[in-house]
Amino acid sequence: MSRVLACLVLAGCSSMYADKAERLAKPPIKNPPKLEAVAQVDFKYVDTCTFDFHANKMTVRADHAVGHALTVEADATMDGAKGKDTKAYNSVRDAIDKYGNALRKDPYDAETTLKLALAYDRMYRKGCALAMLKRLAALDANPKFGAASQIGQVVDNDSMFKAYRNEAKNAVGR
Repeated sequence: MSRVLACLVLAGCSSMYADKAERLAKPPIKNPPKLEAVAQVDFKYVDTCTFDFHANKMTVRADHAVGHALTVEADATMDGAKGKDTKAYNSVRDAIDKYGNALRKDPYDAETTLKLALAYDRMYRKGCALAMLKRLAALDANPKFGAASQIGQVVDNDSMFKAYRNEAKNAVGR
């Protein structure tokens, strides 16, 4: 015990920086490993749409409140779908289901129709996106549905449906 105490006293008396520091050995220089180029994956748009929009019977009377609530819920799901990973893919897929449910409750909502078309576009479902844009053009026949402003967004915004821009404009009738 006295030896330990003597060592502690002696160690405490010398200053920490009294001796010169030891020189460190120089590490060997190595060339960094060569990285292989990551192959770019070209996603192909699906031109067909196997979903039948008329298979499920829509409500005869539009329920605007429930349809709007479902659209807001789907918007929140789409906002959480950032990136191109599996989680984002699942979020967009869930949002498509929610937008579809919103349209079942309020089949004449032009804003939800456009949002569903954009969600299909994000999933590379060109055929379904164009079908929703054609549906938007059909809603434009009645001014009370407010489809003209949604069609205006499609026509004016060059970032929407970028890969098939002309087809999208044709689908909305412009």
